[in-house]
Amino acid sequence: MLLIYHLDARHKVWAPSNSKVNSSMKRVRTILQERCNFSVNIPSSQSGTSTTGNIARDCFLNKRDLLTWATSSINPSGKISLEKIQTNLSELLRLLDSGDSINCNNMQLCKETYEFILVEYPWASITPSLHKLLAHSFQLIGAYNNGKGLQNLSEECLESCNKFVRRYRENLAEKLLSQIMLEIF
Repeated sequence: MLLIYHLDARHKVWAPSNSKVNSSMKRVRTILQERCNFSVNIPSSQSGTSTTGNIARDCFLNKRDLLTWATSSINPSGKISLEKIQTNLSELLRLLDSGDSINCNNMQLCKETYEFILVEYPWASITPSLHKLLAHSFQLIGAYNNGKGLQNLSEECLESCNKFVRRYRENLAEKLLSQIMLEIF
């Protein structure tokens, strides 16, 4: 989303805060809230942000509509580049989320997508999550999961338990430091 905000603001410097980028962020968020009925990158009352795995899945499933609405003021070549990135990431995420056998030797799509982002947007910063997806996911599949997708190794179940562990720690656990770890685990 940060890439969309920067392209919308026509600000090709990856700076943490800029008035043009901030106003673009508000505009894109408003459009997505009105048209797609979901909030993006807004602090959540459940802790974290409103951008969850389900929101990301919706973004990739409705990619044509999302790009049309969120990138209305981006130039046509920027839209084509974003569409290519989104299509490639969608394919990669579906492959990784499957339990099917995957040819790990043919990871050309990861390399192409990574190189495309670096060439098209040299000013943009690659997040650690995106780097792990594009540079190391097929190593993980080949070395640790016998060439199958990572469906069984998803962290979603563990992440969903975090709120319960936190509530238990805050409300039910003894407040003595040495006993907290024993009670929680």
